[in-house]
Amino acid sequence: MAKQHPKDYPGLKARFFHSAATVGDSALFVWAGEQAGLPKVHDSPEKRKFTNTIQHFTTSSGQWFARETTGTSPLGVMGYSCAAINDHLYYFGGYCNHDNCFHNSITRLDTISLQWRELEPTDATRPVMRRGFGGMLSFEHDGVHCLLMIGGIGSKPAVQLLHNKYIETMHERSSGRWRTNEHSMYNLSLGKWDYVSVTGQCIPSADGFIIEKISNTKAILFGGIVQDDTTEATASNDLYLLNIDLSLSTVSWQCIKKPEAIDKWPIGRYIHAGTIIVAELLYPLLVICGGMNNNNDKLDDCWMFDITQRTWTTWTKVGHSFSKRWAHSLSVFTFSPRCFWIITVGGAFVSRREVTSDELVQYPYITVMKSLVFNKEKVIVQDIPVSNNRQYQSMYFQQLQLGRTHWLEYQKQKEEVQVWEGHQLTEYKTSLKEELEIQAIKQQLRNEQDHSRQLTIKIEKKETEHYLELQEKDQKYHHQLQENKAEKELEIQRICFQLQERLESEKAAKDLEIQNYHHRLQEKEREMQEYYHHFDQLKGKEAEIQRCHFQLEEQEREKAKTDQELQNYYYQLQEKEKMESLKNQEIQRYLQQLQKKEDEIQIYFNQLQEYCRQLSEKEREKAEKDQEIQKYQYQLQEKEKTDAFSKQEIQKYHQRLQEKEQENLKKDKEKQIYYQKIQENERDQTETKRRHSLQLSEKETEIQKCHQQLQEKEQENLKKEKEIQESEREKTETKRRHSLQMSEKETEIQKCHQHLRKKEAEKEQYRHQLKENENKYIQQLRQKDKELSEKQKYHHLQLQENEAKMKQKIQNFDHELQKLKKELEDKEKETQRLSQLLLKEQREKDKKIQLLLQQIQQYKHQLQENDSMIQVQKEKAEEKVQGIKLLHSSQTMFDEHKEQVPIVPSKQKEQLDTKAAESVTKTEDELKGVHVADKKSFLIHGGPDQSVNWEEYGIRITIPQGAVLPSDTVQVTITALVGGDFIFPEDTELVSAVYAINLSKPFLEPVKLEIQHCVSIKTPAHGNYLSFSTTTNNQPPYKFNTVDGGEFSIGNRYGSISIAKFSKWSVVMKCRRRTRVHPYRIEKSSHKKEHESLSVSSSSQSSTSIEESPKLPNIEEPPVIPLKRTIDASEQNQLMIHIPVEILEDESPVKLYFGQVMYEVRITGREWLMRFLLCQDLNALIEHIKKEFKSSEEYMEISFQFEDYDGCIELCFNDKECPKGWSVRPRQKPSKVSQNVIDEYGSMSPPRFPKCVFTITATPGEEAVKELSYPIPIQGIKSDTEEINIVLTMGDFQQKPVETIASPSGSISPEERQLQLAGEVLRDNFKTLSKILAAPSNLSTVIMNLYAKKLITGATSTECMNTGRPVQDRCASLLFALQSTVTTQPQSMLTLIGVLKEEEAFKDIAENMDLQMSLNIYTTH
Repeated sequence: MAKQHPKDYPGLKARFFHSAATVGDSALFVWAGEQAGLPKVHDSPEKRKFTNTIQHFTTSSGQWFARETTGTSPLGVMGYSCAAINDHLYYFGGYCNHDNCFHNSITRLDTISLQWRELEPTDATRPVMRRGFGGMLSFEHDGVHCLLMIGGIGSKPAVQLLHNKYIETMHERSSGRWRTNEHSMYNLSLGKWDYVSVTGQCIPSADGFIIEKISNTKAILFGGIVQDDTTEATASNDLYLLNIDLSLSTVSWQCIKKPEAIDKWPIGRYIHAGTIIVAELLYPLLVICGGMNNNNDKLDDCWMFDITQRTWTTWTKVGHSFSKRWAHSLSVFTFSPRCFWIITVGGAFVSRREVTSDELVQYPYITVMKSLVFNKEKVIVQDIPVSNNRQYQSMYFQQLQLGRTHWLEYQKQKEEVQVWEGHQLTEYKTSLKEELEIQAIKQQLRNEQDHSRQLTIKIEKKETEHYLELQEKDQKYHHQLQENKAEKELEIQRICFQLQERLESEKAAKDLEIQNYHHRLQEKEREMQEYYHHFDQLKGKEAEIQRCHFQLEEQEREKAKTDQELQNYYYQLQEKEKMESLKNQEIQRYLQQLQKKEDEIQIYFNQLQEYCRQLSEKEREKAEKDQEIQKYQYQLQEKEKTDAFSKQEIQKYHQRLQEKEQENLKKDKEKQIYYQKIQENERDQTETKRRHSLQLSEKETEIQKCHQQLQEKEQENLKKEKEIQESEREKTETKRRHSLQMSEKETEIQKCHQHLRKKEAEKEQYRHQLKENENKYIQQLRQKDKELSEKQKYHHLQLQENEAKMKQKIQNFDHELQKLKKELEDKEKETQRLSQLLLKEQREKDKKIQLLLQQIQQYKHQLQENDSMIQVQKEKAEEKVQGIKLLHSSQTMFDEHKEQVPIVPSKQKEQLDTKAAESVTKTEDELKGVHVADKKSFLIHGGPDQSVNWEEYGIRITIPQGAVLPSDTVQVTITALVGGDFIFPEDTELVSAVYAINLSKPFLEPVKLEIQHCVSIKTPAHGNYLSFSTTTNNQPPYKFNTVDGGEFSIGNRYGSISIAKFSKWSVVMKCRRRTRVHPYRIEKSSHKKEHESLSVSSSSQSSTSIEESPKLPNIEEPPVIPLKRTIDASEQNQLMIHIPVEILEDESPVKLYFGQVMYEVRITGREWLMRFLLCQDLNALIEHIKKEFKSSEEYMEISFQFEDYDGCIELCFNDKECPKGWSVRPRQKPSKVSQNVIDEYGSMSPPRFPKCVFTITATPGEEAVKELSYPIPIQGIKSDTEEINIVLTMGDFQQKPVETIASPSGSISPEERQLQLAGEVLRDNFKTLSKILAAPSNLSTVIMNLYAKKLITGATSTECMNTGRPVQDRCASLLFALQSTVTTQPQSMLTLIGVLKEEEAFKDIAENMDLQMSLNIYTTH
């Protein structure tokens, strides 16, 4: 247990979660914090006792003094942020010590007068989050002081600002709290909040960290609890360096993480303490100690971080009483550039967050001080006895004497540095003259960049301020409206209550009806008045918004001019770079020529070496000959001894030898001369080489020297600038400190006198204000009495007038009620007569319907008899087919591996069909993790070739004859998927929709599958980039694999493949080149079917099948091979040698995209919302967009492709202004969408498509134009459509009357009945026809065919072909024109059906209309 306080202890009490601030060089202030006895309430007198006292520590006395304060102190007593500016302390935020109550107030304390002043109160609606446990710094620029608040944890934010993160904590202890990295700046001189832009590697949402100020523009942050969107809250050990530019209101961050190679790094921690020490030569050091780790265990260590060298060092001899604590504070007192005193205050020593008052650090260890003396490379740490005053005083005076000696040494060093700097300055001035031009150019660039940055920051500031002002105005406006409504409703209720009391005696029932009607009228009048008032206010706001919009446009134009100037300057720099590159190219050419010469010299040298080798061989032969001669001479001597030859012969022989020797000497001389020539040539060559190399080396050294000189000059200039700045800072700091030390005593005396004078002046002002307030209050009371008397008279007159009006209205209502009763009686008589006529007509219709039902039942009975006969015939035909198939399989060798289908009775077939249908539904229900656009089922009966055409969603299936038995039916269910958890192979991308295909029964033969893709195939090489992919997974993720064998022809948007199994299929595009082998063509034998094929491959061993395919361009066809037997492997290899292979060019194909313009009416005739939706040009995606935006009106469709790879589509707003009364405003600037964004958005689940949104408003007036025609050019794409033309008409509030169709009461002739039937059939199919006509390219083709058949006029055709109008308007005009022609000419209905049957998209509806016409004609006859 720690020692308890003595009874008469006057010092600091135990506390934690507080903050300590130093004022000057000798004063320390500690306020609030969690401590024993602090009530856990929002506000109370007991709590004010704690908050109205502040603890003051002075280094001269070494004691704590409790000082009472005046004014309203803040309520955030824990985790608040504190900063000192001169003699003032500023406190922000903090935790209120109950529930989840946090504050965002700013309060100032004058340390001389000890008076509080609240600069900003706590406001829950303010866009500054209420929070604590963060950080706050003070900065100064041009005499303006600002406070910067960073991060923390607190209550739910009222407004989540952009570029800031807010994460809700889910911990049990801190549930309902939000962690943030919000940056808030408060301008103390202006007294308002400013906008801050954040750049760099910003810290995530964090609290419990320490942030310390290094200089007026720099700070450092360490540790804290950090939480991101994807990670949980953990204790961090990352460092963050902060740079602030108050002129631009920008904050930039730099993150420093622990390197892997360094082990000496503190662990992650939070609620620790830290401070900054500025040692000799302005080297800042960060000191941290204590805190808690991830496991909520207390830490007992102390670290020091060198900010310049970025290295950590530990202090081992500090002591547990200093470092073993958390939620404490750490401060520093500077005695000299080498001597510092560090003081730690408060904290807890238990390893858990929930702490009692007994578990805090108690006396005498509440305040612990250490002395740090920097002696060269060592740091000497000494304990300072705070509890013993005598020892403390002796230590204090010793440190003062050491500090003075250190300051004197520091000043001497400074003077020496100044002398050295003088010499350096003279040299620096001479070098500056040469570099003035370069610096001027750089300064121009920087100024232009700063100007552009300032413009962007100002625009962002204005936008945010405008946004906040609008929010505040809206809130105030809504609040005022609610108050006015409440007051008016109270007055109206009081008046109505008085009227009801007076008129209850007379005609109670009538009074109730009249009063209700009167109330309704009053509400409607009030609503209309409010609406008109609100409409006028909106007009004023819109005018203000338009003015702001025009101002922004002017600013953008100025910015564009500056951008153009920058581009021109950039082009000049590029031209200079080009000149330098040309010079480099010339040098490279010269080097290449030298290299060539060196190669030639090397070749010549090699030749010389060969020649020397030949000479050496000749010399060796000569030596051998000399040896033979010597042997011969020796033999001669022996012979002379033994045989006595004649002397003459010997002399002759000697003469010959001498001649030979002379000849050999001549040859040796010639050789020596030749060798000398060779050596001279070699010397000349070496000299030329050496000269060239010296020239090159000299040039390279000159270039390198130039670069080095430039770099050295720049470095020297930077160093000199830094040294000058540091020297100036040191001078200013020393002067400021001396002046502060000299003026402290004088200021204290002056402040005391001023304080006394202020108190006397305040007392006099207070008395004067009391008198003035009394006089004002009396005057206000008199004015209120007058106003009340006048209001009473006015209300009395209004009541009399209202009574007279009510009596008149009652009389008028009685008269009107009598009239209405008469009219009701007449209408009742008419309704009775009409009901009798309707009953008669209904009876006649019932008789006709009964006759028709009898005829239908007879027809059904006949059909059932026919069906029974057909089933008997089908069973017989099936038995014959099975027999033929068995014979056929025995004759051919290709059907050996096929399964024989047994003959199944009809009952078993029905059971199998039900099981298959159940399996289909099961597989369909198993689809998970996908987004379904639509699903459709098709029935395939046995018979000739059939096809499944679902081109509305981009898929076709061709079923050959024999794939389904004549007696069977197969259900094909296709599900179009436009998004899901899909995984495709590497280097591929999806270029189609995904289709999940399920069958109730498998097909007996392969079928042809065709899928639409969005790739433009213009050459045969483009087809090689596409391939089919499939997957068999039934659970996500669905992993697709590519399948060989697909065909993609030029100009066709459908790819085809022959398949036997169905699952999930799609088309993908590859990014590499592949080769294609030409298939063989085969003759059709009498024993084989038309769709039977043989594919050649090197992997098959027994037999292969070659598939029949069309010819490829520019390649001769191989000879036709009749197939009457299987092909062996050896024959197959021989065939493979003669197969021509086409190597395709590595050309990337182009993808096609689709754009849809849609309108949404916000206010009829007044406001529209235009959306420009973008996706890949696939029918499935287009249909999905139309379903998603059913409420919107389709206007225009665009098919396009991008000009560049990874390009963008941009809607450009030119300088052309809108007509008067109209405004077109984009929601985003620039209105630009990239190709990658379209591809990514189209593949999401659920799919979200990128769009550009515009708001179009019409304001009526005298000079307003009724019709808008506003073109918007499109850039960055290749398309037939170059611009989007907005065509709208300004409407009125009155709606058009609804047209009614009256039924004739008389008898109808057969011709009139036929006309009516044709019109009814067309009217019933209006909705489906308009949908099909709205699809791309359907409307134009149908219009031309109808005009050719003379069903519409030329005027209607031109009107419907106008792309400036919305698509729905054109479709409606076309259908109404057809309605008029059909009603006048019923025979034109048949021609219309014929025209529709010619188009594939209209076949189904044309057949349906034909059936309806025939059925109606049959029923009429």
